[in-house]
Amino acid sequence: MNCPFTWPGFALKPENLAAWRYFFARQIRKKFPCQEVTFISGGEAAEPRSEWPPEWLEALRLVAKKGQPVVAGESPRLFLPLKDGDELYAVAVLGGGDPELYEKYTIKTILERSQGLVEEFRDLKKLGGDPLTGLFSAQLFREILAERLAAEEPFYLAILEIYPRIRDAGQAYAYLKRAAGFLDAMSGREVPVYHLGAGTFAMLWEDEGAKAARDTADLILYRLQRERLGRVHIGLVRAPQPGRNTPAALLGLAWEAVIQARPRGPFARATWLSAAEREAHPFLALPVKIANRLRDLVRPVERFVVAALACDREENSATFAADLGRSLKTGWELVGRSAGEQFLFLPGLTGPAALKAVQKIQTQYGKSVGNGATFSGGIAHFPCGSFKKATIALNGRKALEHATFYGPGSVALFDSVALNISGDVYYNDGALTEAIQEYLLGLNLDGENVNLLNSLGVAYVKLSRLSQAATCFERVLALEPDNFMALFNLGSTWLTLGRDDQAVGYLERGLQVNARYFDLVLQLAGLYCRSGQYGRVVELLDPAIADPSRQLAEWERAAACRYLGEALRCLGENSRAMTILQRANRYNPRDSRVLSLLGETYDSEGQGSDVALTLCRQAVELDEARWDNWYRLGLVEFRQGMLREALVDLQKSCKLNRTALEPAILLAEVYEKIGKRRLALRQSAKAARLQAIVPVDQGKSPEKTAATRHKNPRKTEKR
Repeated sequence: MNCPFTWPGFALKPENLAAWRYFFARQIRKKFPCQEVTFISGGEAAEPRSEWPPEWLEALRLVAKKGQPVVAGESPRLFLPLKDGDELYAVAVLGGGDPELYEKYTIKTILERSQGLVEEFRDLKKLGGDPLTGLFSAQLFREILAERLAAEEPFYLAILEIYPRIRDAGQAYAYLKRAAGFLDAMSGREVPVYHLGAGTFAMLWEDEGAKAARDTADLILYRLQRERLGRVHIGLVRAPQPGRNTPAALLGLAWEAVIQARPRGPFARATWLSAAEREAHPFLALPVKIANRLRDLVRPVERFVVAALACDREENSATFAADLGRSLKTGWELVGRSAGEQFLFLPGLTGPAALKAVQKIQTQYGKSVGNGATFSGGIAHFPCGSFKKATIALNGRKALEHATFYGPGSVALFDSVALNISGDVYYNDGALTEAIQEYLLGLNLDGENVNLLNSLGVAYVKLSRLSQAATCFERVLALEPDNFMALFNLGSTWLTLGRDDQAVGYLERGLQVNARYFDLVLQLAGLYCRSGQYGRVVELLDPAIADPSRQLAEWERAAACRYLGEALRCLGENSRAMTILQRANRYNPRDSRVLSLLGETYDSEGQGSDVALTLCRQAVELDEARWDNWYRLGLVEFRQGMLREALVDLQKSCKLNRTALEPAILLAEVYEKIGKRRLALRQSAKAARLQAIVPVDQGKSPEKTAATRHKNPRKTEKR
């Protein structure tokens, strides 16, 4: 096998313009007062694309021909040549910023400032690349983080901790390269991924709100869980933080969040919160003084209501308790949680009666205070299910959280919906265990609430409790057979459990309900690949990839190209398969399955035996747990007459998957060719039994074309 330790080269290549665009543009903005930088390779500048604006076409041709900077366009842009020696490496198109750049800068000034830029790019690539993963380095990350903090514009720092169970350094190295490839493919070119060392990665996200940061983190966790990458924890922190705006301080806060995420499950996240933010949590335990007073009030009473009331206007908070007190009857009592929030104890009332009472108080409060003053309320009663008296006040707070969905002046009764909302609050915080407890309490009140069942199932999936998740989704479908999320989630769960036979029906039903949900399309395409239904894969993915209106993320296009390339290869359309697989490899150069398929296709088409072997070996090094990677390596070795090597690799493939048909057939032929007739007969008998159980065109092997596809007449004749 190849040595796993490789270092990237330092030579600048045209593809670096995409991968390093953010950093190259940063270098240019240091020398030119512009806002926008677009890079065009030297080759494209000489033959510009027809879809570019006409003024761009003429300017690019002029730059490529004369090697001089050009200013063109109604909104002026500077077309700056970047030369590597005498060769035009790229053209940087600068826009925005200081108008003098386009009006008063002389050609001499521009060329003087641009001198050495390509050499700076080369040095940046040399020092800013991480040799282990091919991502960006920790040193470059620290520089960028310091710049972002100095700009004082809000952003999120995400730290990812990814670690497997490993046996040796080589396996750890391959694992990290694979994880880096998935992260890089998911983040796209807009968001650089930095490797800080020891399986810890960092990303900087624009501040689009806490929800957007959570959603991005959840998508990463979901994708890495799907790829079976062991345990992954994400720590988030919003910057800037008062008094902690150095790179070291901010990293420390993000690392605290990672530590907080660890006990939450194998795929979990946490967000660092200040003390004030933690105190503002809606379901924080009550202060001892308030809890004791409420306990004394409810202890002697067998039927009561606790209503959580919150002032809707901050300017009315100071007098909120006094204003409410004027409307209370004898025996009713207020217990203050804060100036603007009070608990109202109503002995002897039920939920509906308490609702009328609170609504009456709202009317009187509005008239008394005036100026449109309102308050919102959440009402919880006792007895209620299995809840104890001590929990009723918190139930009222959960009902109040429900009421906030309806706007100021709303009142909600505590029920299963309130528990669904409180569960979502914990889920959004990343506290999955607490979220599950809330969902289960809600189901105790309403066992047929499909939203609760779906939410509970998703939380179980996050904790890798897949059997329990499947049960939840099955209960949803028993109530609503066409519930899309339950169909999708149940199909995905069965896929993760390795039950393709169970998954296919649910995913196909989900596709009928919503054919635009591309993640379902991808999962179904992968399932069809494994079951040998390659025509269906092409039907699913060909239109999606060709449709320009389909807004797909890079990782989605990478997965789609991988499945489509595999299907085309197995259908014998090798030329097109090679093109599609090369696209998939550009999206994610560390996808072991793509490397394996591409290597086998190269060999089949006679595109280079050494390259084919190298690709197949890289695939095995990146993911040695995939039996089909070992099979394709053995197949290529067999075709090239390397029988001893093929024997070892095919044995590994058969050991990893004892029901795989094609490696079993090929292994029998290898035994025959090296003169081990008894082993060949035994292996042939095993292959025959497998073929009887698993038909060639419907089995679990990913290579379900004719059993003799491993033979290559062209190469056999040569040898």
